[in-house]
Amino acid sequence: MGQDRKLLQGSIDIHVHGSPSLFPRLLDNAQCATQAKEAGMKGIVIKTHHGFTADRVYWIKKMVEGIDVFGGVTLNSAVGSLNPYAVEAAIAYGAKIIWMPTLSAKNHLNQLGETGFPHLKQLQRRRLKEEGIWILDEKNNLLPQVKEIFFDDDTFTINRPWVEEFCEAIKPLKVTWSINARADLGYELLRKLKEAGCRYLIVGYESGNPQILKNIKKGITVEQMKKFAEDAKRAGLMIHGDFILGLPGETKETIEETFRFASELDSDTIQVSIATAFPGTELYSYCQKGGHPR
Repeated sequence: MGQDRKLLQGSIDIHVHGSPSLFPRLLDNAQCATQAKEAGMKGIVIKTHHGFTADRVYWIKKMVEGIDVFGGVTLNSAVGSLNPYAVEAAIAYGAKIIWMPTLSAKNHLNQLGETGFPHLKQLQRRRLKEEGIWILDEKNNLLPQVKEIFFDDDTFTINRPWVEEFCEAIKPLKVTWSINARADLGYELLRKLKEAGCRYLIVGYESGNPQILKNIKKGITVEQMKKFAEDAKRAGLMIHGDFILGLPGETKETIEETFRFASELDSDTIQVSIATAFPGTELYSYCQKGGHPR
């Protein structure tokens, strides 16, 4: 069995798009479940941008046995935006994930245009004009439907003094929030994050092999990562650990080393991705020159 197949054994993919969908998809939901089962996965969570999927899970389970299939709801305009009734109904159907607005989010529309995805011209004929969904009221206070905020910024913790100022500013709001974080924060800053309402850290560990970390210019050592994980747990923060396979210098042995490292860190959840070489990056040049995992 290949390393990629071993990685999938017993895993759950929490973000699976399939047909029926208003976007073109390669597989329908039942085919997604079938292929996941054949790969040895434990389960999948079906998502759509236009409604909720918890109800269709009933039929998928009828067609594909031997794998856990879950649904959720995405709070776009199709379900009335930040609609607690849609959430309640989805949970009653067995939904496991509630996604905040995606293509109906005001910032998404501002950045990508009214259709949300300009390259999908068929949506231009289907969609009514949207004002976009915002999580603040006219006085810039959080709407009561919003219970938690995730700040999706890879550089959130780069400027430590700014992070401390942010904690002081958001603490009086008494809102729960989560962030992306580098694995080089000290205990005192982690404690301040927790006291200010932070719940969850999305952390890019990438690899458990010291040489690969040097190859990608990570700037953080394995020892620092271990200390960070210990301090975060001591501060009461949850961690979602991100790892990447296929980085420069990767071998079967380094992959196994990363698996052991991930187990030692004992994160609350983990995510494992395959390195993607985008044109213009050092990784792309590396691959063009014949560099690849061995």
